[in-house]
Amino acid sequence: MARAHLEGAGFDWVIEAGLGAGAAAFENFSLHTFPSSMRAAKLWADTGSSAVRLESDSLSRPAYNEQQHPSLDDCGLTQLALRTIGVPFVGLLAAAFAISEILRRLHGGIAFEVLSASTTALEDIETSAVPSSVYAYGHTLAKVRAT
Repeated sequence: MARAHLEGAGFDWVIEAGLGAGAAAFENFSLHTFPSSMRAAKLWADTGSSAVRLESDSLSRPAYNEQQHPSLDDCGLTQLALRTIGVPFVGLLAAAFAISEILRRLHGGIAFEVLSASTTALEDIETSAVPSSVYAYGHTLAKVRAT
């Protein structure tokens, strides 16, 4: 998995945002920053299995009802249920939180190493704050020319 190599890319600071997958988690997103107390290689370790897990209740959802898809058998419905789905507002919200992480650090605000949320319950955002000084990369003092 590509995200396991984020810390080895040679950047001083990395912000990563990921979206949930499947019928049960497509409204979820998470954000990680590195360096942090966690290692990217450990978070996204290759377990040797590329199989996608089907949530037990997925096929009971109305979207996978046999009458909705008369041309599909059980295997076809299972294959449909394994497809990753997404909605644009989840990605937009994850991107907004990634940009806000940059802005918070540029202005000396609270820094997060992990942020996890669901668009269905934004009042329940889970975060893990870390100490951080003002992020000054990309900024220089302006020189004033004497006139």
